[in-house]
Amino acid sequence: MPYGFDKAKVTLDALQSERPPGRLVLVSAITPTDAGEGKTTTSIGLAQGFARLGQGVYLALREPSLGPTFGQKGGATGCGRARVVPFANIAHGCNSVVATTLALARADWVVTEAGFGFDLGAEKFFDITCVSAGLDTAAVVLVANVRALKLHGGVARTALTQSDPAAVERGLGNLAKHVENIRIFGESPVVALNRFGADTDNEMAVVRKWCEAAGVPFALSDVFAEGGEGGVALAETVAAHAEQRSKPLTPLYDWNEPIPVKMEKVARATYGVQEVTWTKEAQRALAPGGTHEPGGWQRGAGARRAGINHFGARVLLQLVGPVRECCGPCTNKLD
Repeated sequence: MPYGFDKAKVTLDALQSERPPGRLVLVSAITPTDAGEGKTTTSIGLAQGFARLGQGVYLALREPSLGPTFGQKGGATGCGRARVVPFANIAHGCNSVVATTLALARADWVVTEAGFGFDLGAEKFFDITCVSAGLDTAAVVLVANVRALKLHGGVARTALTQSDPAAVERGLGNLAKHVENIRIFGESPVVALNRFGADTDNEMAVVRKWCEAAGVPFALSDVFAEGGEGGVALAETVAAHAEQRSKPLTPLYDWNEPIPVKMEKVARATYGVQEVTWTKEAQRALAPGGTHEPGGWQRGAGARRAGINHFGARVLLQLVGPVRECCGPCTNKLD
């Protein structure tokens, strides 16, 4: 018996199915903070919520976290190594296309995630993964929580357990920008408020009120404390939203466009950049005859809060400022 066949491996034959494909739900989040947003917690709880409703559901998460040099960070699921490309840093946070395709062939609902925030992992999920693999989402869940919004609103980390609805309101600009970014792709999100024990009703009401005014479906997610039962309301909201949504995915750019055009579209639409300038080295690389002249290259955006980059075969690294590009044995396998 070849090595590995007895180690819980799934053959590619499982991709073949006569049943209608399931519906794909993408979970992403607002801009990360050290308070934690809870994408993975919400993804797991949402899947459990669908199961509580009697729905067939698969959960496809990214590779357990191994850190930038493989094994230095531990084995938690969050902030993991991407499986869409040979190696990626934590921003890309997507599982493999094969896993997603297999899940869609076998379940009513498939829950997956992309992070850090929507602007990083989820933008690439739509512009690269979905376009290349012919995928589309039935719904998008945008995870936020009161603690993170208060940090975005200027509250010190030591004061996060103190009720401060005004700070939550000040932090809503970050939530609003991510909702705007999702709508650029023709999608409309469900906002999942990941509940923490110290959250007050007044603070949560601020987020709910904003969502109602913005026309964004809202659901409270209490899966950390309540398990699958705490994800039922979110699952019901997502299912209802998916029934109403009919627009197909609209990528941010066309793959045949020149690389600088693609990059500028991402910078302007996703980050609100007014002007894009290029170093002389970048201009030479992108010029006809340069090392990265147009022709077969895809671009991506990645894990530095002040900048964007991507790792992967035939994927161009877009760097904004100093970035430690890659560590370990993967570097000699990239185009």
